[in-house]
Amino acid sequence: MGMLLHEILAPVRSISATNRFRETFKMFRQAYPAIDKTLREFLDFRTTHRPDEMYGAKDTPFVSRELRGFRHFHLVHGRVILIYQITHSELRLCLVMDHSYSTKQGQSSLGAYLNSPQTSFQPIGQAKPPVLTKTQIQAINHLFFEYAAQDRHGFQQALRGDLTELMEFIRLVLEVPWSNAEKDQATLSAYGGIEGLRQAANRVLQQTKQTATEDRSPVMGLTTS
Repeated sequence: MGMLLHEILAPVRSISATNRFRETFKMFRQAYPAIDKTLREFLDFRTTHRPDEMYGAKDTPFVSRELRGFRHFHLVHGRVILIYQITHSELRLCLVMDHSYSTKQGQSSLGAYLNSPQTSFQPIGQAKPPVLTKTQIQAINHLFFEYAAQDRHGFQQALRGDLTELMEFIRLVLEVPWSNAEKDQATLSAYGGIEGLRQAANRVLQQTKQTATEDRSPVMGLTTS
């Protein structure tokens, strides 16, 4: 028998969470800030892949009677565990906890919370990608002109590679509380990708070409005949 359409196409799930998830994630995040990135990558996978696909070796379903129907994923192995539930249309984030659920009493207590009629989930949206303002784009363009004026050769060299050095300078210009990855994403989006950014920088080199030529002209008013 052939596969059903919903088994072929990867669904895009909505995400919901309990208030307890929000509270416990915030608490563990203070001690383990890296779980922010780990959770984001996990959500990207879990909202677009089939429910029966494992994200990794530490993404497994509970087998005990009290916790059947729920899954757990180690954000930090053995220390920070996400308890969740997944269907074809929804990803439910229940709470974040340590490994205390591994005892019989721990499983009983966790099961009582998860199966309680008082446990409710509220929809949450995934964070929108950061977007540069016109002022921020102008600041980057100003950086290009300064770079071309102060170290034209260095600017040209930076554009011949993978733009790593240029991206580092741009991050310094963007004085916003974003990660480096978010700054890079917003920059490339604003300029239309790597090649778009490279073209914008090369346009600055072309626009400043005459100035650079004049800077290399004879000094002290001497002219050639």
